[in-house]
Amino acid sequence: MTIVNPFSPKASLLRYWRRTFPNAELPAFLLDKASPLNATQAATYARYIDAHTLQEHLPSFCASANLYCTFLKKKKGSGPAPVPDSFTEYSGRDFVKYTKPGSSDFTNYSVSSNVAEDTFATYGGDQDGHSQQFTRYESDGNVGAGRFSKYNTEGVGQFNNYGDHSNVDQHRFTRYGDDTNAGLQMFTSYSENSNVVGNDFESYGSLAIRMSSQFSGYSTSSNVITNKFTSYNKEVNGPLDQFTTYAENGNIVRNQFQSYEAGGNAGLEQFQSYSELANLPDNIFRSYGKGDNGASLSFEKYGNASNPLAEFTEYGKDGSSITASFTFYSKDNTTFSDYHRTGTTFDDYRNTTVSATALVEPGKFFREASLVSGHHIPMPDIRDKLPPRSFLPRTIADKLPFSSRRLPELIRTLNASGLQVAMARTLADCERPAVKGETKRCVTSIEGMAEFAASVLGEKAWVSTTANTAGSGRMVAVGEVRGRNGGGVTRAVSCHQSLFPYLVYYCHALPLVKVYDVEVMLEGKKANQAVAICHLDTTQWSAGHAAFRALGHKPGEIEVCHFIFQNDFTWGVNPFSPKASLQRYWRRTFPGAELPAFLLGKASPLNATQAAVFSRYIDSHNLQQHLPSFCASANLYCTFLKNERASLLSSDAAQDATFTEYANRDFANYSISAGSSDFTNYSVNRNIGKDTFASYGGERQAGDQGFLNYESNGNVGASRFGRYQTDGTGKFNNYGDSGNVEQQRFSGYGDGSNGGLETFQSYSEKSNVVGADFKSYGSAANGILSQFASYSTGSNVITNSFTSYNKEGNGPLDQFTSYSDSGNVVRNEFLTYEDDANAGGEIFQQYAEGAKKPDNVFRSYGPSGNGAGFIFGNYGNSSNPLAEFTEYGKDANGATASFSSYVTENTTFKGYHETTTTFGSYINASSRPISALVEPGKFFREADLLSGNQIPMPDIHDKMPPRSFLPRTIADKLPFSSTRLPELIRMLNASGLQGSMARTLADCERKPVKDETKRCVTSLEGMAEFAASVLGEKARVSTTANTVGSGRMVAVGKVRGRTGGGVTRAVSCHQSLFPYLVYYCHAVPRVKVYDVEVMLEGKKANQAVAICHLDTTQWSAGHAAFRALGHKPGEIEVCHFIFQNDFIWVSQD
Repeated sequence: MTIVNPFSPKASLLRYWRRTFPNAELPAFLLDKASPLNATQAATYARYIDAHTLQEHLPSFCASANLYCTFLKKKKGSGPAPVPDSFTEYSGRDFVKYTKPGSSDFTNYSVSSNVAEDTFATYGGDQDGHSQQFTRYESDGNVGAGRFSKYNTEGVGQFNNYGDHSNVDQHRFTRYGDDTNAGLQMFTSYSENSNVVGNDFESYGSLAIRMSSQFSGYSTSSNVITNKFTSYNKEVNGPLDQFTTYAENGNIVRNQFQSYEAGGNAGLEQFQSYSELANLPDNIFRSYGKGDNGASLSFEKYGNASNPLAEFTEYGKDGSSITASFTFYSKDNTTFSDYHRTGTTFDDYRNTTVSATALVEPGKFFREASLVSGHHIPMPDIRDKLPPRSFLPRTIADKLPFSSRRLPELIRTLNASGLQVAMARTLADCERPAVKGETKRCVTSIEGMAEFAASVLGEKAWVSTTANTAGSGRMVAVGEVRGRNGGGVTRAVSCHQSLFPYLVYYCHALPLVKVYDVEVMLEGKKANQAVAICHLDTTQWSAGHAAFRALGHKPGEIEVCHFIFQNDFTWGVNPFSPKASLQRYWRRTFPGAELPAFLLGKASPLNATQAAVFSRYIDSHNLQQHLPSFCASANLYCTFLKNERASLLSSDAAQDATFTEYANRDFANYSISAGSSDFTNYSVNRNIGKDTFASYGGERQAGDQGFLNYESNGNVGASRFGRYQTDGTGKFNNYGDSGNVEQQRFSGYGDGSNGGLETFQSYSEKSNVVGADFKSYGSAANGILSQFASYSTGSNVITNSFTSYNKEGNGPLDQFTSYSDSGNVVRNEFLTYEDDANAGGEIFQQYAEGAKKPDNVFRSYGPSGNGAGFIFGNYGNSSNPLAEFTEYGKDANGATASFSSYVTENTTFKGYHETTTTFGSYINASSRPISALVEPGKFFREADLLSGNQIPMPDIHDKMPPRSFLPRTIADKLPFSSTRLPELIRMLNASGLQGSMARTLADCERKPVKDETKRCVTSLEGMAEFAASVLGEKARVSTTANTVGSGRMVAVGKVRGRTGGGVTRAVSCHQSLFPYLVYYCHAVPRVKVYDVEVMLEGKKANQAVAICHLDTTQWSAGHAAFRALGHKPGEIEVCHFIFQNDFIWVSQD
């Protein structure tokens, strides 16, 4: 196993990757492109950049960082070279002023060398009629550089396989063959199959007599070629130059013939198959043959290329008896300025739009229909032909200028003048505005690429490439074809290399594509695993794009597909994840319909590996051992606690202590004497906060403890105050408000305290699923005063338990003001509350007012108490309450109980102390204006949906804890029935949710009412399956767009009825409380569904969905809709909005 230095750029990249894609490994093919610099090197070179001294260290920087550097730093040899006849397998030598009367053989010279620098300066001197052979010179080399300055031979100079298969050849023939007589220079397979060739023939053959030059196979199949023939054969006599298959099949060729043969006599130039099938060649013949006498110029099959640009400026100007022949000349963009027209013929001159498909390599572009198993298709040459390089570390890349404006600065910094044109082109592409619908970015680091992909596709983005190059340039058979995302339309990011000294990728995203994994078969066996991408929307593409020349259509008429080439990448959503499996299922169930983002966002976040692993844990009955990771990875709502001690803090100092902005700590046996402790903003905005205050306070005296904004806005906050003691003031202000699933335990809180004041103000306000346990709270305390103001108001599914509260306390006074006001499904338990207490006073003001379905249990409340006074003001002003007063005040002496404005329907007083118990204004809930119990706007009539109407909009916020569905493969393995609920609770350690889970299962198992079809679904696949079973494959799902307007008066904008506003059948799905997402879906036959614009201040603020139930005959007479609207079942239709994260399904219009 390779150990990576944790401080190296590569290790930093790995950490970044795991943060960005928590469930995906960085693949080897991408990691290999990361910077090889170690931590020390990266820091050193970064300092050099800051100090503007990088140029002084370029050679080591290029080598260490694996860059592509074209500069040369001359290394002098040790005087004249040796004199042997043969220099086979030599390398990197300096032949300065070398001369020898015989022949010299440079066979296999500098073969397979890297950064070869060979110098032949003033080579040959005044030698006569000798031959020099350079066979396989600098073949297979990288950044080969050969200099032939004033090279002279009047014999034969042979350059066979010169620099072939090399990367970045930079060969200079300066004043080559000057004043030579009758020499023959042969360049055969010169720089063939090379990358980024730069060849400079400056003053080549000047003043030579009858010198002949042959360029056969010159730079064929090379990439990014720049060849310069400057003052070539100037003022020569009778030269014969042949360029056969010159620059054939090259990419982005630039050839310059400047002052070529100017002033020459009787020259003959032949260009056969010049730049044939090259891509984007620029050919400049400037002052070519100017002032020539009797020159003959022949271009055969000239410019049979893609998107060529040719400029003939002063071509043959002022020449005499010049003949020029262009046979099969094919050009679109050609300029003939001041050329010699007499004697110039164009045979079969044609525009390249004729037979243009010949210009595009077969298989480079194809149609989607070609991707059928068994088809035979041509595969293009997908090999990466750019020089090998690495990314720079992001810390270095971000320091370098990267813009066209600052290109000169970057070129100076990297001494990269040899790449100036390519770098300019790269930056121009990067700065080009995106086309319509495109998102693009050039990235200079892997972190940058990951960041861009995640910004488009999210943390589930997954990168892939074609596995190898097998099949390149051959006819191949298509094997198995598997479409990503079920073969449907998706969004992908493609990243392509650009030529730069370090790796730069041009990444872009287009919304309408399909991505396929394609088996490439050769001789009946799998040879490659290719990735193909099909662009479905080509309307913005250029009409001259090679794809249309190859496939014969216009932009927007067809889709265009191509393979991902070697070292290019495509990003999509992991095709093996549960989410990808869901998308495939969706497209099979609803052909032609996309899975909407609001529903996809609820799919399981598990990746393929996690889903398989957790599924095995369920099969082997050991999921419990992995619950923390299961809950976190699957985004479940888990209420269990695992006591992990972050630290053990203790102090005996008599001083104040401040723990502001602390989180998730363990204050076990913490004690300070006399001082105060401040826990302000403790665990704010935390997820899964676990704070432990066990035996906190010890035997301290009169210390004040402040818990302000404690665990606010937290998710699944869990705090334990075990045997917490203070004789001073304990303040819990804004404790856990707006939190989700607060589980607070006050066990043995304040035991044995004297005269303490405990204030719980805005405790767990607006929280979801609050579980607070006050066990043995204030037992044996003296004169403890507890205030619960706005306790759990506006909360959902509250379970508060006061067990053995203030047992045997003396003189306690407890105030519950606005306790559980407006809560939903509240259960409050006061078990053996203030048992044996003396002279206690309890005040419940506005207790559970406006709460929905509260269960309040006062069991053995105040038994055997002496002189206790209990006041319930505005008690139970709630919806469908259940209250049980068992042994309330039983055996108590002098107990007084007052129920002022007591409102409830379902109340049981068993064995309560009847003496001195008074019920002032005791009324049954059904005997008063009960519409006040229903939130305004929750139900309304169809006539209210009239454009311009002002209506109240209820609070449609989703107040359930955030969760995801489980993958169907896992959900189907878990027990889901009331009979097996104990088993499920053990598996998920979900005892804190037992009541809610039981209620959910009871609703799921309830028999449907007449004409109702219902099902509880535990996966998105299950929901889709149920909707399709009711509505068919044309079913479409929608929801209200956002929550804007909630709880406000809004104006009705445009109203559009689905299915033309007529009666239809729909499926509604509502959340239920469970550890993972469970939806109660049901269908009734006679409904109308409307899309409603919600207007605020004259502007559209929301797009709501409303459903109107036309048949209410089977509804309960006590249904809140009838309490709100004042009618009976069957008398009226009832409408309501679809709340946040609830869904409505209807058939497509």
